[in-house]
Amino acid sequence: MAANHGAGSDYVPALLERAGPFNPDGNNGFNIEHLRNVNNAAPAVAFGFETQPGHAASANRGEYQPLRNSGFTGSATNVDSVGGITYGGTGVYGAQVGGVWDALLGEGRNFWFFASSDWHNRGIFGPDDRRSTQDFQPGEYQRNNTLVRNGADTLRPHTIVDGLRTGNNFSTSGQLIDRLAFVACVSYPGIGARSNAAVEALAVAAATSSLVTSYKTPGSAAYAGEWPRNLAWLRADGSTADLSVVPAAAKNTSAAVHKTFSGSGSAAWATVTSGLDNSPFLKMTYRLSALQASQYLRLRGSNLPAAVPFETDANGNPLADIFTNAGNTSMLKIPCTTVGSNVPPAGATYTGNAIDGCPLHLPVVAGQKMVAYDVAAWADLWFYSNPVYIEVAGKTLVAGIR
Repeated sequence: MAANHGAGSDYVPALLERAGPFNPDGNNGFNIEHLRNVNNAAPAVAFGFETQPGHAASANRGEYQPLRNSGFTGSATNVDSVGGITYGGTGVYGAQVGGVWDALLGEGRNFWFFASSDWHNRGIFGPDDRRSTQDFQPGEYQRNNTLVRNGADTLRPHTIVDGLRTGNNFSTSGQLIDRLAFVACVSYPGIGARSNAAVEALAVAAATSSLVTSYKTPGSAAYAGEWPRNLAWLRADGSTADLSVVPAAAKNTSAAVHKTFSGSGSAAWATVTSGLDNSPFLKMTYRLSALQASQYLRLRGSNLPAAVPFETDANGNPLADIFTNAGNTSMLKIPCTTVGSNVPPAGATYTGNAIDGCPLHLPVVAGQKMVAYDVAAWADLWFYSNPVYIEVAGKTLVAGIR
């Protein structure tokens, strides 16, 4: 593709974690070394992955699930989707702070996060029904929001792909946000940002450790590694192991959540108004001082605060979606108790389409409707930005933008 269509082709693997780790017998699945391989071979063609899958309303979100994949290594052994399941609708490669995506970004690679809006059917409902036990309509739930610079030219498919190629994209579920300005700047005069294909690296004056490293060397111990399989990552009770069980090649332990903003408290965002149309925006500012190493910043947001039972941990990270997946009703943990405005009379069976309360298609466990399917998806929303790299003078060069 790079040799014959270098400026007109793209390779972005989809449903990345669903097929499990790399299977040498079946030639399916991806480990981190395969992502490094294709990005090394053609960085302008293999520039990212889809780690926020479609099928968000299915019985198993994204159709990721434990023991999904059979026939690995010539046996009948079943293997989980990588990570076992999704986490807030995102695969573990993208959702895990310090995991595979951070390992790639930590090398200074241009390797971007994308969502998909896969459509097959509405499940038990017709295509025009608002309810779903399978897929949302294209663009209804998950979207890539991409900056496209086409000048006076007509907006063409190729220019949209070029926008994706630059990484000027944020991915969102449920239209949690519809606009994002993510800007890094310096407070010292005379030092500005330089860019390559609209991917910015900010040059700052400073000087010891390195959060962005050079590229890993193929064949080295730090280059290849498989994410832990089956119960070695996602335990039977829905909890997960930590990064200590992940091979060094597939993690970046320097990555961490550094700042969290909310609507109130000591780290509250400010509300500002657009000077163009008076639209309200939320503004958040974070200052980094005396930087000692080249690094990157990325953003993630949710409609859920930290420490929501079965949804987020104490740091606001998404928990395994196994607690809202109807594929295994024994794991369902969140009851749906909202009473809608259109309630059937006593003794009657309701067959209407009002869904402002708990809809009929939710699974029932011991007489209680439980959150699953489309209700689980709309209640658990996330967005992810791609990174801004910061290159400290005299420290590690951010190789991917050169």
